[in-house]
Amino acid sequence: MASLVTSMGAVLVAARAVYTAAFRKNRSVNDKRHSVDTEYSVQKNARLVLAVDCGTESLRVGLYCGQTGKLYKSHNASYPTIAPRSGWAEQRPSDWWRCLVEATEGVLKGLSAENRRKIQAISIVATTCTLVCVDSDDAIGNALLWSDVRASKEADRVWKHRGNQINKTTPKGVSAEWLIPKALWVKTHRPDVWKRTQSVMEMHDYLCFRLTLRRISSINTATQRALYDSSSESYPIDLLEKIGLSDLTDKLPPVIRVGERVGHVSGDVIIELGLGKGVEVICGGGDAFVGLLGMGVANAGDYGLMTGSSNVIAGFEKNPGVELVRSIHNKGVFGPFRDAVIPGLELIEAGQPSSGSMLVWMRKMFAQGLTFQQLDREAAEVPIGSGGVLVFDCFQGSRTPYVDSKVRGAIIGLSLATTRQQLYRAGLESVAFATRLSVESVSPSSHPKLESKDTKAKNVGWSEGSVSPLVVVGGATRSSFFMQIYADVLGRELLTLSTSNAALLSAAIVAASGASISGGSLAETSRRFTKQGRKYVPDANRHEQYSIFYQLYKNLYPALRPTMHQLCASNNSHSHTKQSR
Repeated sequence: MASLVTSMGAVLVAARAVYTAAFRKNRSVNDKRHSVDTEYSVQKNARLVLAVDCGTESLRVGLYCGQTGKLYKSHNASYPTIAPRSGWAEQRPSDWWRCLVEATEGVLKGLSAENRRKIQAISIVATTCTLVCVDSDDAIGNALLWSDVRASKEADRVWKHRGNQINKTTPKGVSAEWLIPKALWVKTHRPDVWKRTQSVMEMHDYLCFRLTLRRISSINTATQRALYDSSSESYPIDLLEKIGLSDLTDKLPPVIRVGERVGHVSGDVIIELGLGKGVEVICGGGDAFVGLLGMGVANAGDYGLMTGSSNVIAGFEKNPGVELVRSIHNKGVFGPFRDAVIPGLELIEAGQPSSGSMLVWMRKMFAQGLTFQQLDREAAEVPIGSGGVLVFDCFQGSRTPYVDSKVRGAIIGLSLATTRQQLYRAGLESVAFATRLSVESVSPSSHPKLESKDTKAKNVGWSEGSVSPLVVVGGATRSSFFMQIYADVLGRELLTLSTSNAALLSAAIVAASGASISGGSLAETSRRFTKQGRKYVPDANRHEQYSIFYQLYKNLYPALRPTMHQLCASNNSHSHTKQSR
């Protein structure tokens, strides 16, 4: 697959995240409980695994055959997000656990005791960085969700004292979403919580702790969100001392690799979840990045796009050269993160904090009562360019290529004649424009030149040296209309998968490989478990039309940035001031 890389951003957000998030990224906002039944007859010799995908809005559990990757059944349960202020986003860890129990019960309902005993392993993928402070027993208060960017000042402080590790992986800026800025915020603004904290964990690590009582850090999130260096097996001690956070290392649990055994599900939890004895918990990580395995992206040079609440573009390189690293760092791309998913390969990522989440907001504001399918049909009647309306999609800050947690979204070109259909199409186009910006930031060569075979051609003839199709998963793949916009804007072939949830499948791959059920490595199991879906081919003429508006879209950030930053500062300074009556 083509060399693509994703974005850096003072607001990383997916996974995606993502993920991606992302990834990303394909959870339904409206479904409180949703169980999907496939053929539910378990083969006699099947060895089963449970996969858990913890997204921004919901948690899904899937029951898979560990030898083949076949999904038997999945169940979804939703949890709320709390937004006390602009740029803040919190969740209750108790809600995650409630949903894990509920979704597991939904999957196991109707499964015989004999088949329950065939469940041998469980693995988890989750949003990142979603920070949890844990005392001797459980979480202290709410978790700071991945999209929470309250730690922007702390991120600036980290950047000011940056050292070698930041310069190697994130030399254009530090994201307010990451673990170190968030931990510094907690220590500064919640000293009582910090004093009680024994372990600083990610969402994935916390759920592994609840399952096994063992405290660990996944190498996947530690390398990307906490600046852990796998080569030296250390965190940036000098940096932490300079910012007054040297005690963080005492609160970070030991790092283990993706696919490594965490431990067995503890006795009380076995009863609570209705499992048999001896179920192993296998280390997973971030949904948008471990989720690459569920896309068949498992080799050097492979990249994928995970769509959802946020969009994440991520992939792998092997020993990337100095020129490649310098090129991507100049454009707000994060990485390379060595051993973050597969040993020996280096993860590279870019993306957008608010993509699907922005479209959800638009539907809530302008189209209550309508489905996304209805909005697609309306938008399809609007010509390219959306009647002169442009949306700046940075509703929760920017990752690639601007790395700016202070910027916010905007809609321009409005008139008294502007319609709902134009607004929604402009939203779809802006998400695709932002994705193209991330793709081009990863590598200019990843954006091929299109050549139509004739002026009336509907399909594209690819020139020599063009890149391979980009694998896409997540919520956007449910809309053929949106996927065609993506293809036409990006100017490249897009390939979907037969699975509806690559993140969930990736957790099954990790569980099956890590528990030695699949008989193969992570990469080998990924190739066997993933299957190709539909392909979308770009139209050269539409690509040319979109490119005109894409150039206008690129003008928005430099034009809006000064005003956005002033608004952000003004909002923060008046956040505690109420109007007198």
